[in-house]
Amino acid sequence: MSTSGGPSGPSTSAAPGQSSEQQPSVAGPSGTALTPSEPEIQPLALIGRPTNAKYGTLGRPVKVLVNFFKVDLRIPSTPLVLYDVRFSKDVKNLMVRRSMMKAMYAQHPGAFPPEVLPLLAYDGQNALFALRPLRIQSPQEFPITIMEQRPEPAARGDDGEALQKRPRQGDGKPRVKDELSITLAQVAEVSLGDIKAAISPATASGPVFAPDALRALDVKLRAYAAERFVLVKDKFFDRSFGRVAPLQGH
Repeated sequence: MSTSGGPSGPSTSAAPGQSSEQQPSVAGPSGTALTPSEPEIQPLALIGRPTNAKYGTLGRPVKVLVNFFKVDLRIPSTPLVLYDVRFSKDVKNLMVRRSMMKAMYAQHPGAFPPEVLPLLAYDGQNALFALRPLRIQSPQEFPITIMEQRPEPAARGDDGEALQKRPRQGDGKPRVKDELSITLAQVAEVSLGDIKAAISPATASGPVFAPDALRALDVKLRAYAAERFVLVKDKFFDRSFGRVAPLQGH
């Protein structure tokens, strides 16, 4: 059976015993048939960067502080040496780990002479950067002893009452608070020259990434800032604001 829709209408045909239903079609701009489930998609136009460089005339100026600054980087001729730091006990507090590293330096002056200490940068976790190789074995274990200064007994008046309350009593002599060990192992050499390559325009071989070199620079800058400021977690406080007192729990 066949049907005709007129001189310009569509025509359909079906075999005996079959349905003559068919999806309607619409003629597209180029004469091709487009079904409702396949709409024509127009590409989106890309918006370029605004070219207007004029300053505004309303509002008020706002001073914006950013967390970057200029660094005069002098690349050493030899690469930095990266040491892996492992504590024999689980120490999670960053300040405690730093104090233990300082105790290791002080109790082992043969491996860490005074002239070497300014060349070290510890990240507070498991990385120690050195400007030149340390005169130690790899790995090498350093036992340390943490001492605690106990307060002297409180002075008492004529009636026997303490003039000043103290949380703990003692004879004023230091006592052993804890004993543990720190193990250092050399794991890699880091070239600070990768930093200049990373901030330079990309070459034909592609961009250069220097995560270890940037990490070493960040650790040293933080250590330098910690010498002038008080570090509490991830914030620095200027000592000139007032008296420095220990903060419990940090």
